[in-house]
Amino acid sequence: GVSLHFRHRVTLTRGTGLPGIVVLDGHSGSRCVDHIAERLPRALQVQVAAKPCLTEAFLREAVMEACAIVDEEFLAWARHHEAMDGSTLLLALVFPEPSPQPPRPAGSCRLLIANVGDSRAVLCQANSQSQLSAVRLSDDHKPNRPDEQERIQALGGVVDLV
Repeated sequence: GVSLHFRHRVTLTRGTGLPGIVVLDGHSGSRCVDHIAERLPRALQVQVAAKPCLTEAFLREAVMEACAIVDEEFLAWARHHEAMDGSTLLLALVFPEPSPQPPRPAGSCRLLIANVGDSRAVLCQANSQSQLSAVRLSDDHKPNRPDEQERIQALGGVVDLV
């Protein structure tokens, strides 16, 4: 597939910024990846700015709305041009924790992970003996998952697991 990795700092209308990164893994061409790279940062800005405050729940909602908008835009274009391009997406955003509870100090941040498709986020962490372990931060959206199979079929798709 066509892979593109890029970074964006999404500046909000409130004058603050959310550092983040999005990783896209395109397939059947690069047009979907190009569309997401061009449109997602602005769509995310608009959706976050429309929320009353920056909490995890509102940020999660804004990310889902922005992804749905950009997805629908591309799908409309793809239907019109009979394009088969697609992409997985992995998004990580760092945002301020509004009221950190001790022992977390004021000014602490949180990490929001979002994924579409089978792009996976994994965190490597060390324990007190400096032994490393991997912690999964996302769940793959694969058609062999019953909920994913149901979602695909509800949209008129067919899942044929060979």
